[in-house]
Amino acid sequence: MSARDLSQKERVQGSQEGQPIGLDEPLAVAAEGVGRLLGVSRAQVFKLNATGKLPMPVRLGSKTPRWPVAELRDWLAAGCPDRLAWDRMRREVGESPHSPRRSP
Repeated sequence: MSARDLSQKERVQGSQEGQPIGLDEPLAVAAEGVGRLLGVSRAQVFKLNATGKLPMPVRLGSKTPRWPVAELRDWLAAGCPDRLAWDRMRREVGESPHSPRRSP
């Protein structure tokens, strides 16, 4: 198998900017993963979420919130706006604020 074939198998397109995401990288993370991305504790992630300072998580079950990694990266790049401002920004570019992101 050539290096080119290997790189194609190991990478998929992720965010709007076309940043590659490795297949071993999760598409969505729990509060612990969000905390690692932001440099805060799991408890602080839940506090930020409760006060509307994080994007809305998706729920895989009634008690399993997960945050899409690509959305968190875009949110960070946009300056970490509060949830209402983030939803408004996403609507302006034609994305539904509470639907899964689509690959380009």
